[in-house]
Amino acid sequence: MKNLIEYILIHIVENPEDVKIETEPNEQGTTYIITVHPDDMGRVIGKKGSIIQSIRAICRVRAMKEGERANIIVADPLETGTTPAQPESSSNSDPSEAKAPDAEPEVIEAPVEEAETEEIPEDTKASEE
Repeated sequence: MKNLIEYILIHIVENPEDVKIETEPNEQGTTYIITVHPDDMGRVIGKKGSIIQSIRAICRVRAMKEGERANIIVADPLETGTTPAQPESSSNSDPSEAKAPDAEPEVIEAPVEEAETEEIPEDTKASEE
C-alpha cells in the first residue's frame, strides 16, 4: 500500500524527493501519514479536497482486496512535532492567546458612507389603482 501511495504522489508533486509516508498500525487498520513539500500541498489536496479523496478511494479499493483497512492523512507542514492523527494539546504556553471556543468573534467597526439617492420622477412611478 505504501508503494502505491508513493507512486501516485511522486507523479503529482513538483518535489518528489520530499514525499515521505509514515505508517502507524492501530486497532482500526493502518494509518498512512503523507508529508510533502509545502509548495505541493495544494497539488496533493486539490480543489475542495478532490485529489486526496481520489487517492483515498484508490487506496480503499486496494485495502479491501488485501483484507485490511487504510486511513490516509496529509500532515500539516507547519506543525512540528505533532502528528495529524493526534490533535494539538489544549494547553497554551501564553494564556492571553487562549480563546474560549464559544467566544464571540471580535467585531471591527468601519465607517459607512451614505449612498446618494436619486429621486424618481412622478411619471415613472407605478400608479396605484
